[in-house]
Amino acid sequence: MSATRLDVESLGKAASSRAETPTGTSRDRKVRKPRTIFSSYQLEQLSGRFQRTQYLPLPERAELASSLGLTQTQVGNTIKTCLPIASML
Repeated sequence: MSATRLDVESLGKAASSRAETPTGTSRDRKVRKPRTIFSSYQLEQLSGRFQRTQYLPLPERAELASSLGLTQTQVGNTIKTCLPIASML
């Protein structure tokens, strides 16, 4: 029975020692793409489209992304997150 207790204690110590290691080591970090810098023209177009309609169907999002030289993901994320905040200011 004491062997089981030691195993549990050693597991607890191992888990706590991992928790105490500083985060942010290169092994723990996920590689992220650099943040996109939008041009004033791109922001004007995105903002104008958001003011007309707050939801873009996939074909319209694809067309807008293509015309602005952005990915559909960039357009979708910008419309979901950035533009609603800017419209409240």
